[in-house]
Amino acid sequence: MTKIFFLDEIPKNIQILDQENSKIFPLNFKVEKYLKNKKIIPTDTSKWLNWENFTIIDKIAMDIPNKWGLIKNLEEKINFKGINLSLLVEKELFLSLLPLIHRIILIDKIIENTNPKIAVIDENDNTYFGKILKIILKTNNIKTEHIDIKKITNQDFKGDKIEFGIDLLGKTFDISLKRKYFFILKDLVEKYWDIKSKINHLQIQEKYDKTILLLDFQLINYYSFLKGLSDEKYNLIFLNSRRPIIWNQESFEISKNINVRKMKLDKKNDNKESKKKIRDIKKYLDEIQEESIFCIKKYNFSYIFKQIILQLVEKRISEIIMNVNSCEEKLKTQNIDMVVTLDDSQLFERSIIFSCKKKNIPIVMIQNGDI
Repeated sequence: MTKIFFLDEIPKNIQILDQENSKIFPLNFKVEKYLKNKKIIPTDTSKWLNWENFTIIDKIAMDIPNKWGLIKNLEEKINFKGINLSLLVEKELFLSLLPLIHRIILIDKIIENTNPKIAVIDENDNTYFGKILKIILKTNNIKTEHIDIKKITNQDFKGDKIEFGIDLLGKTFDISLKRKYFFILKDLVEKYWDIKSKINHLQIQEKYDKTILLLDFQLINYYSFLKGLSDEKYNLIFLNSRRPIIWNQESFEISKNINVRKMKLDKKNDNKESKKKIRDIKKYLDEIQEESIFCIKKYNFSYIFKQIILQLVEKRISEIIMNVNSCEEKLKTQNIDMVVTLDDSQLFERSIIFSCKKKNIPIVMIQNGDI
């Protein structure tokens, strides 16, 4: 009788893994590395998924974020000022679902190849993955046994932490900060350089007839492009979310050669509107009758995927409403002839892009690379 161990975390007692007719499946590199260091060899699944499987994984991970918010006759519930809110979290939802869906397909393949009678899991795991694993095993009528683990890793969305690099003493150090603390640090850096460079916030009369809004551009990498626009007599307005416009001496020197003007969105939360939209989105999800978009093979994950979507929107809704409201107020007084962006997938950029599209302002995206 085949028994399989699904290990998403390190077990408290590794001796329990030494059983006859058992196979061990670590579900992440951390656990796999730990087992190998302890001379425990897990079952190799590196060739169990083929190119077709990976294509299916990508397609499912893209379909759910693309389709969940476009159900006919219900769409109006998740609109805010004419913008479908599902489109603003599409990329982050995709990145958060992708590893989950990869595991779903892998576990289904493991069951297909091993035909186990018993699966040993952490039955106390109430993370999204833990719930998914239980659904898969129940659907396949596989009995479960419990294994104690050392700890459960918190489940985060991809956007909950922001990674960035800092150059210090000729070296680049990679840093990861929670979203909240990253923006606090970014604001402090920005205020310092604003004072030093005396950058203006749309207080000076526009010099030229045409104005371009630039989203999250940095001066160093795109200096030649920005200098060219400035020389062609375009007013350049910078609206940056993840990086300060000026953050070091080199960018400070470059700013002297470009008419750097900055748009700053108001950071005023509308808690009443945020709570209302969360209620609307929850009602929208509850009213979805066609749940096939949440099904993978023979498994129905609609309840779990709806939970994931709702939690993500709850985390981002205040930021979305604040960005959209503030951008629309700025567009009432500031003439913009074109928006140029380096990314049209992130929450901030999408909030601005969709707000500008409503005003029929052309949007241009520049791919990464030399200009």
